[in-house]
Amino acid sequence: MLGCRRLVEDKTDYRPLLTERINLMVERMKKSPVLSAESYPNECWTFCNTVALAAMRVADYLDGTDHSEFLRNWVTIAKAKLTDPKSGLLISTYTVAGRPIYGPEGSTIWMAAHCLQVVDEDFAADQYARAKRELGREFLGFGDAWEWPASWTGSPDVDSGPVVPILGISAGASGLAFLGASSFKDDAYLSSLLASIEFAGFPANENGRLKYCASNQVGDAVLLYAAVQGPVWDRVRPRTRQ
Repeated sequence: MLGCRRLVEDKTDYRPLLTERINLMVERMKKSPVLSAESYPNECWTFCNTVALAAMRVADYLDGTDHSEFLRNWVTIAKAKLTDPKSGLLISTYTVAGRPIYGPEGSTIWMAAHCLQVVDEDFAADQYARAKRELGREFLGFGDAWEWPASWTGSPDVDSGPVVPILGISAGASGLAFLGASSFKDDAYLSSLLASIEFAGFPANENGRLKYCASNQVGDAVLLYAAVQGPVWDRVRPRTRQ
């Protein structure tokens, strides 16, 4: 957030704050053989660590630092040790040593793919395509997302939110799928997701403002970010610096 705020309008006071946080993240991630820091004791979450990678790329763009080798090494390790062998998707949680805890999850992979766009575009596109194939669903113009691929059995948690029994549809995965579809310009899937939320999200228009009554503050933030993201990522992608 510090980096993206500076991209919109730089503020001198924010630079040391961003630098401090980037240095701390790199220091802690390097302590792990899979270059990942803990989100909880001995639990590394792909969601959190890919956000950290994106922050490093933003900092490099802003301040002329160079974390490219670290970013390349993370992707290399992730491909070898942090992907599910059946689906090819990044797993969601693992130990500091890289032992899998939870497999692929829809509430993780869409955001991870979005962040990886500014780290390794080919890898990010591959993860989105796999997520769409394994988790994305469209039927009669309505779209949603599963929390887990058919090859993995998981259990609901605070991130997934309620998961529809048998169908496996997750509010968290479906909400974050908006960000995935928007990031990768998948207009057809994005339209189907919008159709679903317009039908089942209890939309309410009051004084020119739209609110989905079935959502909450986190859901609202995700939907807003999915609607406006794009220009910042276009600026900091590696190819735009050449």
